[in-house]
Amino acid sequence: MPDPYVGILLNLTSDEVQELKSCIRHHLRSPTVVDSTFDIYHPALAPTAPTYRELLCRGGAARLGWHLSPSKETTLIRSTVAFAVSLDFPHLFKEPASLEEYRREWVPNAFECYSIVPHQFRRDILARLIDICAEDMKEDKRLRYNATDPKPYFKKPALPPELRRDASENKRAHIEPPQANTSNNLKRSH
Repeated sequence: MPDPYVGILLNLTSDEVQELKSCIRHHLRSPTVVDSTFDIYHPALAPTAPTYRELLCRGGAARLGWHLSPSKETTLIRSTVAFAVSLDFPHLFKEPASLEEYRREWVPNAFECYSIVPHQFRRDILARLIDICAEDMKEDKRLRYNATDPKPYFKKPALPPELRRDASENKRAHIEPPQANTSNNLKRSH
């Protein structure tokens, strides 16, 4: 899924998408709940050496989140990554607190557009981004370590309550309808 699509669906700028992917890579570097019982290899894409495979994890060692191949079981094991990212970005991945809030996500605004993609689609986008970031980490060795990541993730301190934005707030420009003040508009100037 290209970054511009993620930005459009989640209503993010390109810098915010890069920050989200950096956060995902940060959490993929942590060990998973399962140990590797066998060596894990990644095939190299070099056409000159099609049989060369890179050792990612030795048998008996703890697997990192990016070592796993995409599958249904992997999605379950990586659910801790999805949970950690949703805590770091609650304005994007917070579950609706009530049925009304859930239904509000499915009601278009005055321009017949949705102000935010509904929650289950945002979580699906997050799961796809986690798989994409894991595959990128297998291909690009610089992304595997925080020290060599081109855009390392640093958790920002929480904003004070008066500066926090409401999750339901639309980032698009808000146009106020003209105020009807009939007493001033009806007076004629002679």
